[in-house]
Amino acid sequence: MKKCASWRASFALANSSVSETAGNHVINARLNLVANGAPGGTIAAGMTANVFLVLGSAELADLSLDTAQVTFAAGSAHNATQPINLSLVNDRLLEGDETGTLNFGLVGSLGTVSGTHTLTLTDDESGAIAFTTASGSTSESAGSYSGAIGRLTISGTGTGPLASEASVSVAVNDTAGSATTPADYTRTTTSLVFAANAPSPVDQAVSVTIANDVLIENVESFTLGFGAVTGAGTLSATGTHAVSISDNDLAQVAFAPANDTVLESAGSFSKPVVLALTADGVGTPSLQGALVVPVGFTEGSATEPEDFTLATASVTFAAGALNGASLNATANLVDDAISEPTENFDLTLGNGFVTPNITLGRAATTVSITDNDTPGVTVTQSDGNTAVTEGGATDSFTVVLTSQPTANVTIALTGSQVTPTPTPLTFTSGNWNVAQTVTVTAIDDAIAEASPHSGSVSFAVTSSDANYNAFPVPAVSAQVTDNDTAGVTITESGGNTAVTEGGATDSYTVVLQSEPTGNVTVVLSTTAQLSLTPPGLSFTPANWNVAQTVTVTATDDGVVEGPHNATINPSLTSSDPNYSLTLPAIAVAITDNDSAVVNFAPAAVNQAEGSSPMAFTVTLSNPVASGVTLTLNSANGTATAADYTPITGATVSFPASSAANQTVNVAIANDALDEDDETFTLTLSGLTATGNVTLGSAVATGTILDDDATPTLSITSPSQPEGNAGPSTMNFVVSLSAVSGRTVSFTRATADGTATVADNDYVAIPSGSLSIPAGQTSLTIPVTINGNTVYENNETFSVNLTGITNATPGTLTGTGTIEDDDQQPTTITITSDLPDPSVVGQPYTVSVNVAAVTTSPTGTVTISDGSASCGPVTLTAGTAPNSTASCSLTSTTAGAKTLTASYTAATTAYANGSGTTSHQVNPASTAISVSGPTRSRINQPTAFTFALSVSEPGAGTPTGTVTLTSGTSSCTATLPATSCNLSFDALGSRTVSASYAGDANFSGSASSGAGNAQTLVFARSDLSVTKSDGVPTYEPGDLLVYSVIVRNLGPDAAANIRISDTIPAGLVDVTWSCDAAGGVACPVSGGAGNLDVTITSFPVGGLLNFTFYGNVDGSPASIANTASIILPADTTIEDPVSGNNSATDTDLLDGLFANGYEDPQVNAPAGSVRIPAIALARSLADEAVIVLRLTDANGEAVRVYARIHEQAIQYALARRASNGKLRPGAWVALPGEPTLSWTARQVANGWVLETVDLR
Repeated sequence: MKKCASWRASFALANSSVSETAGNHVINARLNLVANGAPGGTIAAGMTANVFLVLGSAELADLSLDTAQVTFAAGSAHNATQPINLSLVNDRLLEGDETGTLNFGLVGSLGTVSGTHTLTLTDDESGAIAFTTASGSTSESAGSYSGAIGRLTISGTGTGPLASEASVSVAVNDTAGSATTPADYTRTTTSLVFAANAPSPVDQAVSVTIANDVLIENVESFTLGFGAVTGAGTLSATGTHAVSISDNDLAQVAFAPANDTVLESAGSFSKPVVLALTADGVGTPSLQGALVVPVGFTEGSATEPEDFTLATASVTFAAGALNGASLNATANLVDDAISEPTENFDLTLGNGFVTPNITLGRAATTVSITDNDTPGVTVTQSDGNTAVTEGGATDSFTVVLTSQPTANVTIALTGSQVTPTPTPLTFTSGNWNVAQTVTVTAIDDAIAEASPHSGSVSFAVTSSDANYNAFPVPAVSAQVTDNDTAGVTITESGGNTAVTEGGATDSYTVVLQSEPTGNVTVVLSTTAQLSLTPPGLSFTPANWNVAQTVTVTATDDGVVEGPHNATINPSLTSSDPNYSLTLPAIAVAITDNDSAVVNFAPAAVNQAEGSSPMAFTVTLSNPVASGVTLTLNSANGTATAADYTPITGATVSFPASSAANQTVNVAIANDALDEDDETFTLTLSGLTATGNVTLGSAVATGTILDDDATPTLSITSPSQPEGNAGPSTMNFVVSLSAVSGRTVSFTRATADGTATVADNDYVAIPSGSLSIPAGQTSLTIPVTINGNTVYENNETFSVNLTGITNATPGTLTGTGTIEDDDQQPTTITITSDLPDPSVVGQPYTVSVNVAAVTTSPTGTVTISDGSASCGPVTLTAGTAPNSTASCSLTSTTAGAKTLTASYTAATTAYANGSGTTSHQVNPASTAISVSGPTRSRINQPTAFTFALSVSEPGAGTPTGTVTLTSGTSSCTATLPATSCNLSFDALGSRTVSASYAGDANFSGSASSGAGNAQTLVFARSDLSVTKSDGVPTYEPGDLLVYSVIVRNLGPDAAANIRISDTIPAGLVDVTWSCDAAGGVACPVSGGAGNLDVTITSFPVGGLLNFTFYGNVDGSPASIANTASIILPADTTIEDPVSGNNSATDTDLLDGLFANGYEDPQVNAPAGSVRIPAIALARSLADEAVIVLRLTDANGEAVRVYARIHEQAIQYALARRASNGKLRPGAWVALPGEPTLSWTARQVANGWVLETVDLR
């Protein structure tokens, strides 16, 4: 064999590529030999080279080098190869292709090594980004839209997360839609970013701000799409998401209110169509685009086109139209000549709108057409009237219709006093508007009638046209000139008529001048002075020209009249209007046969002067038709004008035809004088009357009887101030009760009383006589009094009258009072101040007595305690010399008060003064209560309201502070505030009490009982539990390790949370342990069997990790295990997300276990394996998962569990026990990438584990 001169080891290929799903990859190392300058030969000695893996973008988590050395044994030939094995990890990450480089390191000195090999590890995962839905909708009032969800889905052999961050830009397209930016929307999300380690699938929302405009518009749309994609691996983004925006602004189109009535002659009718806009946003609403509203009609009694035609097929509101815009819908009206009733039709609006926010309001309006063609008959008289003459001139008028009839109209004419020709008249639809002439002729009769008198032509209309049939036509009046004369002739015998009372009678005749058309009655009316025979006459067409006689007789009455006259007044009544004549009156002369006498009766009258007036009676023996008038005069006797009222030239009258007595009243004076009876006389004269009237007793005497008593004499008792010095006069007035006709006399003298002449109080008057002359009633007696400045009581003296004549009584005394006008001193005493003490705000009444020396003082009192006052109040006089007053005052401050009563005199007669006393005002009592919510969140300010009141009888406004307290929680408010906020740091029922600290004027108070507030302090805690054993399947006897993770996600710490986990059938030998993080403590370190623990304190962010270890008992088809969080029954915990309060893990029998890593096997005396911690960290969480199994000849011997706890990877080693079941050890945190090492012993069927260690 040729021996090589040189050799080297190199890689057979410089590059290779393999999928990460291949599991392993072999790269050949090639031996290159050169012998004698040519390739070939064998090596004489073995050659060893170390193989190194230099990582590029690939990591240890992606692949590992299984062949650390290659050895070419001695004798190896040129191009011999040795495999280099690499284990590949299908890591389920979307990461793109990765690379690593292998090179050699020579061991020993034989041979050389050269070259490198670049390995490309191709990723089998790919990512696709698409919208979860193709479309969505929103309203412009929503403000934003986030219904476009971009979802990243990773496909391949794994469903793993992103290895690194990926993003895709978000594009928007509004050209394909009707929405525009920024008018309708604004894209706020420009790209979607998917974070590293994001699971698959993962969603990200695209956020769009929706503009709330004030335009009325259709549903608008825009489209979201994807742009450029960045990130590791194969990533693509496809699809679009269309968004429609519904308008929230409303438009309503409606006819203007109310139906309408229009004349058919108007030509056309227009009805406003009104646009009403309502905007949800801020601003003036308007139309975005033109709005076309169809206009139609509905026939009623009016039909188209006979009565109307539609002129407007639609109205169009232009883009930008504002609220209240109005357009007219118009119909043309047909003005025909036919008389017809009011007809109607409806204008209508059509709803052709494509968006629901535009609606119709009043969609129909009724138009009533009032006809302007009125059926009628017009009669036109020539010269405006119709006048004819019996046997003479004729006249005419024309007749024509006012509207076109629907059938022939016949008018029959009938005359009264006249004859119309022709008759009847006929009008057709062709000649209805052509006037026809009617001639009128008077009927020439032989009857005397009024000239002119009335005739008429009446009309009767018949037609099958209902508008004309029986149509009323006013009759035409005709004036007829008569050719006959009517009249009455009256003839008096002897040319006049004269009669005598009780004597001669007279007569006259009556006859008609023409034949009447009806009976004529002559009614003869006269006065009571006459009687007529017969009283009336009757003429007929047969006897109208035969004269009839009337006899006249005078009435013989008892009235004096003298020659007098009477009148006969004839009148006519007849159905013949020509005999409605006025006849002349007939005068009758009457001779009288009566007489009368006037007397005073009686001729003398006596009457007391106190009963004025004195009445005299004048009589008339018979009534006189003209009446009687006399002149009356009086004359004095012993009575004078002072005693009665004289009468000069007075008139006494008897009315016409009356004999009633006349009374003459004479006023007599009641003069109160004691005097004799007195007389006067009355005389009648100057009688005036028509007829035989004479004067009999013409004089009467009147006697005035005196009725006055003796007068009473009186004297005054004057009172006047004395003055300070010098004399003054006090007048005593002596008076009679009435004027006396006699002189009244008496004797007067002064006498001492308490005032004395000796004390120089007054000057005495000696005894002397005085008198009051007749006709006078009083005199004055002056007395001099002397003034001084010494205070003394009022004093009196008297003036005595004795020997009184011509008056009563016989003696009199007048008392003079000298009023002391010197000032009295006063004493002011506060007699009571109740209640004492009082409290702030409570009224209390103060009573004061003001005492003078002799008389009760007058004036006012004002009372003050320094902070409050009352008054001034007016004194009330009491028992002299005292006066009293009282008033109430209310103090606004507390303390010892000095009450001061100040007296102000009403006059200078009393001295001003004041008095004091003490009064105690105590602080007013208060009461306080507090109220608030029944539930309060822990550590959150909660407002509680307090009510502070002043207890009666106090009043006022307290100041200071109020403190609300509940346990260790308190808050203080300064009045006048009525609330403050409490924060509670402990859960459960709390009593909140209030206390008022009080101030100088109001005492403190505290709430109690019903005045306290009760609230339950609760926490709002999102408590979640998850449960997993990291495997979907198990084998009989398998060890299942469950991780029950309980978290408090906040926002508040929780307490007294019960955690329960009942071990299901199918698991035996269950033990559990507890680990805590985030400030929460395990209630116990561990236990066996069921879990039922209570966590007394569970802070936010706290985490409890309960790890359960149990073995499968037998071969159950499935094992379902549930962990639950039970909230306290007292409701102190509110969980806003109750759906995560329980978690269930279900495993099935016999599923292939795959942890993503190759599990080693015991097949040598010793061995080890590295735990890939860096790669594990990406997929580990709080739950325990199996990361490695170690098997030997007897099956699974060791299982390694891992989890993340307090930001570190912890491991637990489960070893096979003597019963063949795996039992776990404690959790241990190990740094770096720990190594599992073991030793084994060989048995017949292989290797059995002896020892194992993880470090």
